[in-house]
Amino acid sequence: MLFALVLLLATGLTGVHAVAVATAPGSRPLWLAVPPFVPRPPAPPPRQRPSGLLSIVATGDVTAGATVPDGVRRLLRADVATANPPYRRTPAAAAGLRAAGFTIINGYGTTAVRGIRVEVLGFPAGADPTAARRAVTAAAKRADVVVVHARLGAPGRYRVAGGAEVRFARAVVDAGADLVLGHGPGVLRGMEFHRGRLIAYGLGTFAGPAGRTGRYATAGVLRVTLRADGGWAGGTFTATRPDRAGRPVADRTGAGLRHVRELTASDFPGTGPAVGATGALSAR
Repeated sequence: MLFALVLLLATGLTGVHAVAVATAPGSRPLWLAVPPFVPRPPAPPPRQRPSGLLSIVATGDVTAGATVPDGVRRLLRADVATANPPYRRTPAAAAGLRAAGFTIINGYGTTAVRGIRVEVLGFPAGADPTAARRAVTAAAKRADVVVVHARLGAPGRYRVAGGAEVRFARAVVDAGADLVLGHGPGVLRGMEFHRGRLIAYGLGTFAGPAGRTGRYATAGVLRVTLRADGGWAGGTFTATRPDRAGRPVADRTGAGLRHVRELTASDFPGTGPAVGATGALSAR
């Protein structure tokens, strides 16, 4: 019988090993039976969470063909400016809104600002809450900050009396949303905090048809500052109203801010933000 000594040498982290094996004529060589040594690649370092602050501007609905005058464009200057129009834009209309300062114009999209990853999601009226929670949970794993647009409430309904719309808004916050923006009623509504995240149930119609009156004539621009982890750092609300062409201009009457202050206090007495006389928002 022929005896052979087979030495398997593996360098690196495993050191040097010697194995003595006896083989008979016609048997399978050891080097075919033992897989070769393959060093395991080092695990990638964990992603460092970014730091700093992120400014987000959101408006109410922007209808087809609407324009934003130069005097109001300064209100849209932020790291992210988003609106949830009721339908998709033509290329020309989309270009006009981007020129006005909007960075996300259809209620969904992604961007990164100074290393902070932002994802914006949009949900139609009657969206399945379970599917929405799954989508938000997935987005929260990809992004540092998640913003949700959602159709909440019937047209003209300015009071928020609980029910499905509140359950939906709070559920997406529970799933990982850092800011929830309600649309649909076309009027200003109250705001609340849930788990430290702001929910604005309605910002009115920012730019749309001319001739709007009453509560339909008031809208506004919401500006929030969030930390890189989505936590609240401050905010302001600036009311607008339409000019004769339906374009947004500053609300000199004070009606829009008054509506938001009153509705927040009445509909969310325990969870609503403090709304100051100049529109400053703060957690109670």
